[in-house]
Amino acid sequence: PTVMPVIRETTFNAKLTDILRRKNPRWRTDDAAVAEGGRILVGGGTPDVFICPPYTAPIVLESEFLPARTVEEDAVARLGREVHIANSTVEQVIALRAPETVRRVSAAHLEEEILAARFEYCLFSVGESYPDTPAERWPRSGWLQGGVDDLVALLENALVSEQLIAKSMEILDGGVASAAARLMDSTRNQSAVITKLAALLHQSEGPQTTRMAMAIVANALTFHCMLTGNHDTKSIEKLRTLGDALPVGNVLGEWRRIVEEVNYYPIFDIARRVLLEIPPAVAADILDQLARVAGDLVAIGITNSHDLYGRMFQRLITDRKFLATFYTLPESAMLLAEVAVDKLDVDFADESTAPALRIADFACGTGTLLGAAYHAVLARHRRAGHDDADIHKQMMEESLIATDIMPAGVHLAISILSSVHPTITFDDTKVHTLPYGWRDGGLFLGALDLIEKQASRDLLQTRKRLGGRGEKQLGAADLGAMFALEHDSCDLVIMNPPFTRPTNHEITDKPVPSFAGFNTSEDEQRAMSRRLRKISTGLPDFAGDGYAGLASNFIDLVHQKLKPGGIMAMVLPATFARGKGWLRSRRFVDAHYDDIIVVSLVSSGAHTTSFSADTAIAEVLLIAKKRARPRKQGHAPVNFVALRKRPFNAAQAAEVARAIEAANNGIRAGEEHLGEVTPSSLANGGAVGVLDNSL
Repeated sequence: PTVMPVIRETTFNAKLTDILRRKNPRWRTDDAAVAEGGRILVGGGTPDVFICPPYTAPIVLESEFLPARTVEEDAVARLGREVHIANSTVEQVIALRAPETVRRVSAAHLEEEILAARFEYCLFSVGESYPDTPAERWPRSGWLQGGVDDLVALLENALVSEQLIAKSMEILDGGVASAAARLMDSTRNQSAVITKLAALLHQSEGPQTTRMAMAIVANALTFHCMLTGNHDTKSIEKLRTLGDALPVGNVLGEWRRIVEEVNYYPIFDIARRVLLEIPPAVAADILDQLARVAGDLVAIGITNSHDLYGRMFQRLITDRKFLATFYTLPESAMLLAEVAVDKLDVDFADESTAPALRIADFACGTGTLLGAAYHAVLARHRRAGHDDADIHKQMMEESLIATDIMPAGVHLAISILSSVHPTITFDDTKVHTLPYGWRDGGLFLGALDLIEKQASRDLLQTRKRLGGRGEKQLGAADLGAMFALEHDSCDLVIMNPPFTRPTNHEITDKPVPSFAGFNTSEDEQRAMSRRLRKISTGLPDFAGDGYAGLASNFIDLVHQKLKPGGIMAMVLPATFARGKGWLRSRRFVDAHYDDIIVVSLVSSGAHTTSFSADTAIAEVLLIAKKRARPRKQGHAPVNFVALRKRPFNAAQAAEVARAIEAANNGIRAGEEHLGEVTPSSLANGGAVGVLDNSL
């Protein structure tokens, strides 16, 4: 009889590790991805696969062939184990069940079989009070199923440690608060200092603005630490003098050198200007304090993989009520970005695909959504066998488009995008700070001016573009270089636009709350409202409605900039789906879009119905594909997705997005029921938040 070959688990683990290394360039070094490593865990033990690239938390993968009776037990036993890397423990472990077909194959065909296989796997994470509480399992019951690329996605997202994120936020928050208090105490008799900082950041004077200024300095110092060892960048420690002091002049000099010889103007210039407004002795104390915070964050290893400063920044915007700058949580941003990027009709196997994309956020805030979309694109580029470092410069210069009226937010956004590959330099960008209100003899609405076919001469003359090496005043002659802002030019527009309404329904004494940011006068607010109405009514068809609020006008902006086949991905108030004031917007989307998904959160008990932070407003995620021509009759098909709760972390968000795309009998992860899909149309917004189709 013929003897069937039997692949040993050690052989399978070695081949799987080789494949994983090729799926992510950061895993290609010998110590970043290891199979059957015997000297990794303190106290002994040999993980089947160990992955720990720089600036990430270590993760272990334990594998067995089906029926894999002990794989979960083996996985849980790895949790909490110390690793021979400073200050590092195993917080997450994947238990993998490989099919029998992989075992019963010749060694010559093992790789081919692994790439074609469907695996079963789950993720175990350390609980908040581990080891006193059991490990957390995702999903709670049953198994996730997928191929190698799906496994890679889970590994990449699990490498972001929720424990380290929480620890990092505590360090950052405490450091910034302490530095802000030091600044306030030291300048109590020098009120001009805080006044100048407020003017620099377009904010009102007060503790929030002071904390924002300190967050910007901390951000620059953190990026400085990440650059150390590259481009001849001196470490913070080398800039210290005798007595361990950190002179302001040494830091400013090194930042000036980085800007002039390397780039990163958007990151370091605003921090430099903040420091120049502070008395030297006070600035030195603050620098020393925040430098230690930055060093701790880099040592923890979370700085280049999560939006810590964005999380903090959203707490600090004085005008948030009127600018409606509610921050999109990273897990919500990932959910929206993953669903949207999956809808792009492109082939990432072609290495020229990703750099050719145009992805925009016209109210970018701190860059959370645009960053999530960028990560989603780069992940697909890597899984196709390419190195995302090779396209970072081109993506930063040509592909990523961001605008906002908040200068500090724009600077943080570009630092978040840059930190994907912090040592790779770039020159010009398509990141713009837009004028707002009466400026230089003109009246401006921020990004909403871009709804018009061609931006006015005044807007072009006033707009500033942030590049790697500096800030440019753009004149009318630059119009040819503005092609990425032309109509029908974007593949994906992803946004969480302002929700405030031009009508006086807000509880405020402002005549037009939607335009009350930046201390605009009553005359400005009314004039801006009239200008927006004129822009909207000049369109052949439009979604904007004053009763719905500014978010509806941003639908018009998104529509103008998307090319046919392009993807709209927006965070909108839940009233979009069924509110009377949103009827015009629903009809507009129904006529001009296909392949529509509306994602909502079920209102149940204490569960939030918002995808953003610090808001009680119920929200939905809208994803839709632009038609080449408007629909003449009938309605666009819509999948209303109702989730039981918001994803808790990046790994869950990516899996929920994958489940939404594959859903035909509810949204599930293993045996866990995450939500329901109700096919309908935008005429039936009652399907939002409903888990039972029969209702």
